[in-house]
Amino acid sequence: MRSLPARFWRATRGYRWMALVLLLYTLLDACFAGLSEGRGVLTPGETDVGLVALACLVLGMRLLVLFVVPLAVTWRLLSQLSFWVARRIGSGGPEGPDSSQQ
Repeated sequence: MRSLPARFWRATRGYRWMALVLLLYTLLDACFAGLSEGRGVLTPGETDVGLVALACLVLGMRLLVLFVVPLAVTWRLLSQLSFWVARRIGSGGPEGPDSSQQ
């Protein structure tokens, strides 16, 4: 039997990249909020090209976090659930494959 941390890391293997994306988005959004000082990116006046680039990157990350990550999580959970159901049906239920012939 594997230890609990080893089983945890194995079970979360497919979700790690999503956690990294969420962490990166949180850091970039915090940086953008601090640098923009509450003003918009396209407001009249002086435009900082670096701030605009950071705003575009944060917007792209926001779209990724809002649409791609939830779809990937749903896909992984449904595929794991279907694998579990297929394995459960294939084994004949909790009693085993030969339980109906007794």
